[in-house]
Amino acid sequence: METKLKTARVKAGISQEAIARKVGLTVPGYRNYEHGKRIPRADMAANLANVLGTTVETLWGGNPTRAST
Repeated sequence: METKLKTARVKAGISQEAIARKVGLTVPGYRNYEHGKRIPRADMAANLANVLGTTVETLWGGNPTRAST
């Protein structure tokens, strides 16, 4: 399953190595996020979203639903 993180990275044309270096991660550490094996802390999620020009909500947010009234 392709994660939203991978989709955003590919769309931005950034390699795993480049994004890992920009946010201070090892490549295997970054891959854990991309493969959904780990979820980053809030500060790292914000850094990743910033590098990719998107938001944390876009990368890890759910699908909001409206409550029935």
